[in-house]
Order: sequence, then C-alpha cells, then structure tokens
Amino acid sequence: MLMLALFSAFANDPRVSTSRGKEGGVLVLNPRIIPASEDPAILALAAAITAHAEAVARQARPDAKVDARPAPQRTCPQAGCLGASIGSVLVHTGKTCAVAAWVAAPGQSPARALAWSTGLEVGPEPIAFREPIESHLKVHDYQPCESILESLGARDADVVDALKAVSGG
Repeated sequence: MLMLALFSAFANDPRVSTSRGKEGGVLVLNPRIIPASEDPAILALAAAITAHAEAVARQARPDAKVDARPAPQRTCPQAGCLGASIGSVLVHTGKTCAVAAWVAAPGQSPARALAWSTGLEVGPEPIAFREPIESHLKVHDYQPCESILESLGARDADVVDALKAVSGG
C-alpha cells in the first residue's frame, strides 16, 4: 500500500511532463530554477527561456512536431520521451543569472549539457537520464538577468547543433 502511495505521489508530480511528445518530434521542457523561486520576474524569465528553447527546437527541426510543455513541467516521464527533448537550468542570485541548456535523445537517454549563457563550465558528461544537471555545472560569472536572453541568442547555434545530433535532424 505504501509503495502504491509513493508511486501515485510521484506520478502526479507537476514537474513531470504529462506528454511524452511525438516520435520524431521535440519535447521542450521548462527550466529548473536554482534556487527555487516564486519571484514573478524569475518566473517570467523562465517562461521566456522556454519560448526561446521552443524557437531553437523549431530552428533545429523545422519539419518536426515541437511540443512545448506548460510550467512547471521540466522533465520527461519515467518511461522517457518519445522524441528528443530540450530543457534548461536557470541559476540566479536575485538580479544576476546563468543558464545551461540540455538535450537528450528519445527514451531514457543520457543528456548533454551546454553552457547557454557565458560564464558557465559544464562537465562531466554524459548526464544520466533524469539526473539534475546542476551538479554538472560550475558558474564562474553571472550576468544581469535582464540581458540573459541576448546571451542565449549568441550561443543558439551550439544548442541547435546538439539538438540535431540527438534527434537525427
């Protein structure tokens, strides 16, 4: 009975995507926010990062079905996603931020992390399926949160290439 209760609690976790996406598609997941925050400015930035990740997914795979999940869905279900997945981590100190992206092939595949904003070091890889990537990040320098999206745009090509590599695109 206890095991069923634990499974039910995990199965209803709002951070887990309620969709596995489509085969051959891309599932866009919301950022993990470190430390957790209910600050409206941080939540708005997280939403903007998700929208940016969706645009990157469409650039990488223009003919694929792209499914952007609503907040707070930030991880694939335990069975894995049917298509490739892209997500991110938003690390903040109030007014300064750093962002890493991650991409994964379909299924219960390990993830590849990328420094999406400047001032980040990523490693070692690969990152096991559903393992939080923040333990693989070292932030050397934060940027003002209001300019973080410009920083992401400067590194989009790396994320596009990584997403193409894991999704066969």
